[in-house]
Amino acid sequence: MPEPSSLATGAMDAGNGESSLPRGRRPRIIVLEIRESDLACMISAARLRSRLLSTALLVLLWSISPRGDAGDFLVSSRFSNAVLRFDGTTGQFKSVFTSGNGLANPNGIAIGPDGNVYVGLGDVGVVRRFDARTGAPLATLVHDDPLTPVDESGGLRGCRAIVFGPDGDLYVDAGSIDKVLRYDGRTGAFKGIAAEGNGMRGPVGLTFGPDGNLYVGAAISSGIYVFGPTGAFIRRLSCGDAVTGVVFGPDGFLYGASSVANVVRKYDPSSGQCLGEFAAGGGLSIPIGVGVSPDGNLLVGSFSTNSVIKYSFATGQPLGTFVAAGAGGLEGTHNFLFLPPDEAARKVVPIVLDVDTGSAHFSSELVLTNRSAAAAHVQLVYHPSLGTAGGAGAVDVTLGAGEQRVFADVLAELRTRGLAIPASG
Repeated sequence: MPEPSSLATGAMDAGNGESSLPRGRRPRIIVLEIRESDLACMISAARLRSRLLSTALLVLLWSISPRGDAGDFLVSSRFSNAVLRFDGTTGQFKSVFTSGNGLANPNGIAIGPDGNVYVGLGDVGVVRRFDARTGAPLATLVHDDPLTPVDESGGLRGCRAIVFGPDGDLYVDAGSIDKVLRYDGRTGAFKGIAAEGNGMRGPVGLTFGPDGNLYVGAAISSGIYVFGPTGAFIRRLSCGDAVTGVVFGPDGFLYGASSVANVVRKYDPSSGQCLGEFAAGGGLSIPIGVGVSPDGNLLVGSFSTNSVIKYSFATGQPLGTFVAAGAGGLEGTHNFLFLPPDEAARKVVPIVLDVDTGSAHFSSELVLTNRSAAAAHVQLVYHPSLGTAGGAGAVDVTLGAGEQRVFADVLAELRTRGLAIPASG
């Protein structure tokens, strides 16, 4: 990818972070423009002295590039005790991403706000951390220290799906105890129960919706359970049979795999209505993990055939096998993810503002434009400025082909999507 170009009026003093404008001058406007061949971003903000700023870094991760390119595809291979690496475009086996070092029965897999890969183990209350480039094991995030009287894992006895929320915390399906548990995304400290009760049994699937709510696929109680950010139960969606993996499609509808009927069903998240069978066939047997491919289609892990199958989001028809049966020793297909394509896919917007001077309010406008003919998936990662507490986290954004999205106040938008960003300074 070509390097981005940037435009800016004025500069910030690197030594003290203050504007180089003389006192008493009116604020000027900083405009930063980032361009790729198919995806462009522009952000503009008022330029003021730093003592008035509520500033932060905003990191844009092109988690799936708009040209349809993809980083490597990682799959949890449950019975071979490994995470396998496949080519993100062709599905061909490349290598074992990680194995050994206590990695047993890997289930859930996710990329954290720090860019590392996290894997939840299916038979014990452990979430492991790995370097995303090399697969080298790093410090374990979640585990119980047997030398202390307290269970630091919060009662976790085995992981199913795991996901990092818009608040940067880690959420884990604890299937054996019928709960979703929440952990600090940086330290792994147990923070409480994110979802439980209301008939939910056997949580397997897990995702956050565009509305900031948590959607849990429950295999035993045969439904998708929706919980608010505080853990309050909102509704149950059901088509009448077991639900495993869940994912939101580019069209905004919710899709849930049924491991009993060997189909993927479609749901309206607003009304809770079951819209019926969406995808089936193609050799699908015991679907668990589901996701969106870089070309905007549906991927479904076929557990008993040790493969991953692709379906058209336009028609629901199978498009063929993406990862062949048993490729690279795949045995027991569970969850999966795409790594970011490369380091060129990480772009930093140095400063975003939210400033209230009493007589005026200055904010930052973010414009994202997808110039390609395929959907683009972007992750906005918010990092507070030095001395500012709270708010760190990530938000996923999907742009349709040719779509331009304008966030008139990007920090306000991140707040509505669940990030606890403090008010302006």
